Amino acid sequence: MKIFRLSIIVIILLALLSQNVLISQDKKKQKTTKTESTKKNDTKSIDQTVIVKIGKETITYAELEKAFKKNLSKKDYSLARLPKDSLIEFIDLYSKYRMKVIDALAKGYDKDSAVKAEIIQNRRMLAESYFYDKKIIEPNIEEMLNKRDRELQIAIIVKTFAQDPSKGTDSLQTYKRAKLILEKALAGGDFAELAKDSSDDKETAKNGGIVANFITSGNTTRPIDTVIYKLKAGQVYPDLVKIRDGYLVIKCLKNEPRQLVKLSQILLSEGIAKDSLGVIRKADSLIALLKKGADFKRLAEENSNDPASSIRGGDLGKWYSRSTGFEGNGSKLLPLFEAAAFALKVGETSGKVITEYGIHIIKKDSVKSFSKDTERDELKKLYRRVYFESDKREFLASIKKNLGFTFNESALNKLLASIDTTKTTLQPEWEKNVNASLKTETLFTINKQNTTVGDFLNKISTQKEFKGSATTRDNFRNVINRFADPIAFDYATINLDQEYPDFASLMKEFRDGILLFKVEAIEVWDKLKFDSTQARAFWEQNKTRYNTYPVYDFSEVYVLSDTLAKDIYKFAKTGTDIGKLAEQYTQRQGYREKKGNWGKASTKDNKLAQLFAPKNPKQGDVIEPIPYEQGFSVVYINSVEPARMKKFEEAIPDFAPEYQEKVQKGLTEIWMTQLKKKHGLQILEKDLERVIKELNSK
Repeated sequence: MKIFRLSIIVIILLALLSQNVLISQDKKKQKTTKTESTKKNDTKSIDQTVIVKIGKETITYAELEKAFKKNLSKKDYSLARLPKDSLIEFIDLYSKYRMKVIDALAKGYDKDSAVKAEIIQNRRMLAESYFYDKKIIEPNIEEMLNKRDRELQIAIIVKTFAQDPSKGTDSLQTYKRAKLILEKALAGGDFAELAKDSSDDKETAKNGGIVANFITSGNTTRPIDTVIYKLKAGQVYPDLVKIRDGYLVIKCLKNEPRQLVKLSQILLSEGIAKDSLGVIRKADSLIALLKKGADFKRLAEENSNDPASSIRGGDLGKWYSRSTGFEGNGSKLLPLFEAAAFALKVGETSGKVITEYGIHIIKKDSVKSFSKDTERDELKKLYRRVYFESDKREFLASIKKNLGFTFNESALNKLLASIDTTKTTLQPEWEKNVNASLKTETLFTINKQNTTVGDFLNKISTQKEFKGSATTRDNFRNVINRFADPIAFDYATINLDQEYPDFASLMKEFRDGILLFKVEAIEVWDKLKFDSTQARAFWEQNKTRYNTYPVYDFSEVYVLSDTLAKDIYKFAKTGTDIGKLAEQYTQRQGYREKKGNWGKASTKDNKLAQLFAPKNPKQGDVIEPIPYEQGFSVVYINSVEPARMKKFEEAIPDFAPEYQEKVQKGLTEIWMTQLKKKHGLQILEKDLERVIKELNSK
């Protein structure tokens, strides 16, 4: 009884202690949450600190940080980490950019018709990429990624359309046969036997309909991908799945969490054809050693006949998934090898696994779960390549339907009857027989806007992307869709700026860029003129920097032999005429007739002159053999025009860019001085120092 009472007291005490601990933990949690919340608020407050003032516009630290990371591609580098000089330089640069945009707005350039037209013209390009990413690509990628944490094995029964040249595709009969098989499978019939007896795909039929490879989202066709994730293991999909060539009956055999594994192996293949029993005995002995604790890596290095993995102690390298293969290349293991590997626990070693390559001993080294981030980019590329265009067409079709998009089939038929449908729109007067009455008829309507046959003919004849179009029904329908698609897209994206602040920010940056170009052109670039008086003054200050290149009039004897070149050099040095030597010996094509003479050549663009110029040769000098163009050149200097300072007119091409840059900088400085006076520019350095100090202390 005492024990019982003591136990009750202990329980009560423990409960009280537990409660105190929970209260303490709860208070601690609240304190932590409060601290984290306070930190976030503090950071937010710091970010919103105004650092720059330009008239009525303010620029916060957060805006500067965003501009720094975006424009300088420094996503992982904080502005606060810059040295002070670099930090002030960046802020000054960004402030001047904003000041120029403010000036453009103050002058009303945003209302300029050319600027407005450019913004409208390019908005669709920017909106298209952004809109399709948000509305089609990202949702589909996320849906696929959410499915990719599982992989499935399925069995199928395929019924393909019977083809009769006289009757075409017999789809109804195929449907009835497939439906009958489905009903038997749903009633509990043996799926494997039904597949063997009835499937038109012989490869899977012989295995009871089993598809050898596991499947995950993105590596099978859309019709299959759509339905299989609705099934649990053992379930048959209750409807037929339509494919291009017929129908599928689908059963889910396995629906399991997707894992990626690291594997190692010892492969024994050497001599297996001559002495298979000996190789089997060797495999058994290695397995026995592994069971006793032998090091797998050492045994693989010493015994494996797979050179690629044996040097790594049997490691197969990359992570492997049953549904997507090895990371990076997608290559798959043999089904027997794969099945044995995935049956193992981590750290476990298999027995003998026999494949066409030999006998494998497999070790499962480690396992990791599927990661969305790892596969998102790869899946996005796959989606763009395989699904995007069809999803985009379907999306636009739904918008056009909502906008009341309709063809006038009667008008289209009359148009086709009026033209030669074997011609193209490149041929002259291809539409000459279309009468005036028909041109007034509506061909299609979208968003209550009618396009007449005449409008259509004008567009298809004048717009360059449609020149050379076939004058067929299918192509005309295609062209009409291409006319209607932009109307549908503009309607769908009309509120894109309000729906997505990021896009609004993107459009603002784009607009500001156009305004900047406009205002700089007017204030600086259009004022850049070549003032000869100022240019001459610039040249006078810098003329010693602009010199001609040395010019040599020289003759050459070119031979392939080093020994012959040395002999020719000796002859020339002792007074033999270089022209006669060239007539007799030079092997440069066309130069015997010219007695080896090159005429005048500048070191600016003559490679041979560049080779001998460092020797500072004078008139009458013979230059010893120079290795050149797989041979040797003996050169005689006929005359020399040494380098000299260029005259003003000669030097203009040399100094003009530098002079123009100086003028441009001068004009910009004058403009910036005017803007600072007009709009005011303040960099609040004390506030900046406080923000930087607080951020760097965290």
